[in-house]
Amino acid sequence: GPVNELWSVNFPNSNTGYVAGQAGMIMKTSDAGNTWIEQNSGVNVWLFDIEFTSPSAGIAVGEGGKIVRTTDGGELWKVINPGTSSDLWTAFFTSSDTGFVGGAGGTVLKTTDGGLSWKTKSTGTKQTIYDIHFPSPNTGYAVGDGSLILKTTNGGETWSPLNSGYPNF
Repeated sequence: GPVNELWSVNFPNSNTGYVAGQAGMIMKTSDAGNTWIEQNSGVNVWLFDIEFTSPSAGIAVGEGGKIVRTTDGGELWKVINPGTSSDLWTAFFTSSDTGFVGGAGGTVLKTTDGGLSWKTKSTGTKQTIYDIHFPSPNTGYAVGDGSLILKTTNGGETWSPLNSGYPNF
């Protein structure tokens, strides 16, 4: 198999899964991980996170603001221009249309059309965001460098810092 480092895994159901990593690597399984088939992502950068909202629709994010998107289970990946060149570390969707990516320099981007277009949301920080999670459509959290914890209660439109109990560096 490939010798590239893998950074992320996502299974939209018990049989179909995807992994992403170094040099634009994306692989897919349709048999619960017994076999994997490499896909052509169309990019040659580190892909740090992969997120699917169904077995056929998903995105991968990575270095230099790269976002690749598929709607056909990875047969074709399209490079999306999100309007940033900041490294993107994380992706999370609250529905098939609404999703978020986060990354370097406090970057948070939001989509409401399944990842076709992205809008920058102000976070008030320059710290790198490594993970975003929404337990509900309106309430979400982002974490990152220097004990950073951000919270939104309005679907990612605005973000406020939370006190982690540790100093920000």
